[in-house]
Amino acid sequence: MDAFSSSSSDDEEDELAEVAKAIVEHVVRGGAQIARISACEEACEPLRRRVAAAGLHLIPDEEAPDVVLQTRGVPRVRRGGIVASLEPPVLDFGGVPVLRTRSWIVARRRVVTADAFGCAPWGPADADEHDRVETCCGGRAAARTLRERGLVILPGLVSDAEALASLADDALENFEACRLALLNSGVDLLRPGLGREPRSYRELAMREDLRCDVRACLAAADEDAFRQAARVAAAVAREATTIQASPLRRGNYGRWNFDDSGPLAPPRPLRVGAFAAVVSLPGAAEQALHADTPHLFDHVQLPGHYFNLFLAVGDTPVDPLAGQTAFILDSHRLDVCADLTADDSGLRRHLVRPRLRSGDAVLFDARILHFGLPNRSQLRRPMIYANIHEAWFVDPKNWDDSLSVFDAAATT
Repeated sequence: MDAFSSSSSDDEEDELAEVAKAIVEHVVRGGAQIARISACEEACEPLRRRVAAAGLHLIPDEEAPDVVLQTRGVPRVRRGGIVASLEPPVLDFGGVPVLRTRSWIVARRRVVTADAFGCAPWGPADADEHDRVETCCGGRAAARTLRERGLVILPGLVSDAEALASLADDALENFEACRLALLNSGVDLLRPGLGREPRSYRELAMREDLRCDVRACLAAADEDAFRQAARVAAAVAREATTIQASPLRRGNYGRWNFDDSGPLAPPRPLRVGAFAAVVSLPGAAEQALHADTPHLFDHVQLPGHYFNLFLAVGDTPVDPLAGQTAFILDSHRLDVCADLTADDSGLRRHLVRPRLRSGDAVLFDARILHFGLPNRSQLRRPMIYANIHEAWFVDPKNWDDSLSVFDAAATT
């Protein structure tokens, strides 16, 4: 069947342009450009050329991650005066139609979905939460999403599966080395409440029982893929902090100091800290709702100055019971956070619990409310992170640089 049987070539051209525009606009571009679009075999050559001009390719591949193109030329049946279309159904939470023309249906795949299991008091994600995840996904407006919603998801930020597995292994091996050293000094990280209480150390900092930061050197993070991921995230964060130039900026004369380039110069690049890991152990409980840093002032909403990049690695993202991180959208704003903390009945409408796959990342304003989900699996779950911040900002972390876990073991 000819999908373009209209006698009006102008109408066909307009429809092609509309379809091509919808395809290009809904391709998610995170750190790695995704250039494969799943298309029905009937996709015509003029449409292929239009999409190819944008650097994308239409292929007959149902596993392509972003956009599905379906033809309207599908069988229909008539029974009892009712016409039923036999179009391929869009899977629940799996795809969202974004355009329907006379001849075509363009459906955007959900690149990242929400937590389907839930934990008390939060139930499994509903359709609204899945939609909130989708609004956070990357793309050309990643910086705007980060600025307005407080976080942005960057799907496929790192695509090197071997490097991702190596980074996960490094994090868990470093944790195990620290754990064994502390066990020799009477601290048992796997059995909280027995033996001596753990402290924060040079290599490891406790968050709460069965959840800790591992700062020990992650050798795999020297891989080019991770350095590139950090650059991409820092660029998105920097753009998110850049608002319309003020006519008063000439008065910011102190920007001539400390090797800066003066009040009219563009802002300096944000600094990226070393990669480290949050390790969540089996049995770790849900974290309390918190923000990682305060606002600089509480009488005016300023752009972010401190961001965190969370990167899912290894096999544990596959297990939904291993838990990841939940966020309260928009709560990086003073007014929204004030309302939600005064009356928590609105939290559910802002809740988003993205299910990241290995290589996916979430970049968030450190002022946003969030909490780690419980680890109900039997797996140790590493979540790699890096801090991204203004050059003048210093985060007083929980590390104790004066005490090493290995010194503690040696002096016991």
